[in-house]
Amino acid sequence: MTPRSLLFLGAVLAFTGSALAQERLTVYQPFTSTTTLLVDDSGAVVNSWPGSATPGANAFLLPDGDLVRALNLTQRIAGSGGGIERIGYDGQVEWQFRFYTPKLTPHHDFVVLPNGNVVLTVYEELSTAEAVALGRDPALLGAEGFLPDALYEITQTGPTTGDVVWEWHAKDHVVQDRDPNAANYGVVSDHPELIDVDLGLSTDWMHVNGIDYNAELDQLAISVPTFNEVWIVDHSTTTAEAAGHTGGNSGKGGDLLYRWGNPAAYGRGTAADRVFFFLHDVHWIDAGLPGAGNLMVFNNGNGRPTGNWSSVDEFTPPTPDANGNYALAPGTAFGPSGLTWTYADQLSFYSNIMGGAQRLENGNTRICASTTGTFFEVGAGGGVTWTYVNPIGAPNWVFKGRSYLDCDANGVHDGFELASGAADLNGNAVLDVCEPPIGYCTATPNSSGQAATLNWGGSTNIALNDFVLYADSCPPNAFGVFAVSEAPASVPFGDGVLCVSAPITRLSAVSANAIGSASLLLDNDLLTSGASPIAPGSQRCFTFFFRDAAGGPAGFNLSNGLSVTFL
Repeated sequence: MTPRSLLFLGAVLAFTGSALAQERLTVYQPFTSTTTLLVDDSGAVVNSWPGSATPGANAFLLPDGDLVRALNLTQRIAGSGGGIERIGYDGQVEWQFRFYTPKLTPHHDFVVLPNGNVVLTVYEELSTAEAVALGRDPALLGAEGFLPDALYEITQTGPTTGDVVWEWHAKDHVVQDRDPNAANYGVVSDHPELIDVDLGLSTDWMHVNGIDYNAELDQLAISVPTFNEVWIVDHSTTTAEAAGHTGGNSGKGGDLLYRWGNPAAYGRGTAADRVFFFLHDVHWIDAGLPGAGNLMVFNNGNGRPTGNWSSVDEFTPPTPDANGNYALAPGTAFGPSGLTWTYADQLSFYSNIMGGAQRLENGNTRICASTTGTFFEVGAGGGVTWTYVNPIGAPNWVFKGRSYLDCDANGVHDGFELASGAADLNGNAVLDVCEPPIGYCTATPNSSGQAATLNWGGSTNIALNDFVLYADSCPPNAFGVFAVSEAPASVPFGDGVLCVSAPITRLSAVSANAIGSASLLLDNDLLTSGASPIAPGSQRCFTFFFRDAAGGPAGFNLSNGLSVTFL
């Protein structure tokens, strides 16, 4: 296909050789506004939620269409919050909870657990004397005190009330090797599970600005920009266990289970090993998405040796064992040795503060460059497929946003519709979302050094006539053919795995480009070809065969499979 672009009000959609942008809805909170917005990809406002406070700072939608947002109710320190608000899609306030004291200030980010509880990131103020008693070097302290972070899990008990049901405090898990007569003395490099109390800033010690929850592991990940690391802790503990070093699924209490991004922070690396340069928005990539189980961050890039430029970085942590522990050999740093995927544009992409990213069903990644108020979507190969700029405020900053794939009964992504009879864990009606195509069947590496991946763009609605298949990570200029069947498979074939079963219909033969990408628009002629034409409600499985003379002995290989239900 030739590149094409469509100009919408406030947004640009462009096809650049990777997956087309999927039509989605994006929720975000303009930094200078008290109103949260839900916009479609053209920039049209689909819904809005006025409020009485500016953001504190995150906002996102739950499966039933409720908005949950943090409120800025106190100006204690940068990123202060102080309140949580849950509002129905119709604007009815369902919960408005204030949680701050002279010693505790929620800030930056929060996560909603599957049971509806909210975990807040919280500044915990210690006096200079308390910090010194903890083992902190007095020379590193200012008169304003010391602010380690804590995590507080809140359950709603009424329209304006909530109870704390779980806590984790960083101050319970520190070490220092400066003074053998001070508290928490030990060799830092011998204790990667503990936090060096003499690292970090003087007052805003950790500045935790991102949090996510993994229900399968029952673990929480936080982004800690002053340490330039991601940390993971065990959420299965009791509060008492979280304050100690034993208990929980891991058996390690509240100690760090895993950390990555700057091994020098625990004495097992140098400045040359550092990957993150201030960071935000750590999160696990959700199940069913390309890269599922990997961790992704917005790497602000402040103070990089090569200059200040941002990137979105994805990495694959070691697979935890049955107890949720991550392998670490004595004297070594936590793996991996490098990134799995990254996006950067050193000329035009830089946000020194805030920022976020999100992997989508078609393999693309949506990014929020906060200080320019810009949302944009990139394909796996880095091509920009969609851009939207927040038009509100001066400055038009946005902490981050989240996008949602949704459709009506005709498969048109034009707003939230409630599914009849469906409900979430709290009994609320669940949104009627489109069933996105699902990747399946593991491909094997080819001569490019990677396994070919099959993804998609456009819409699964046959009437729109815009469904696109694309294959990435093929050998450069490889000749191949897209194929379709009615059922999946996973059997050895050629130098790879055959992910479709007979009868198989050949679609079009194409050649990959110089970077190993091939694409095919499945117009109505192709969708209705073959012995069993595709009709609304039909499920089909696709793959891409390609020549690979420089690969294995068979001389050809295949992508993974893609299962699609058409509307």
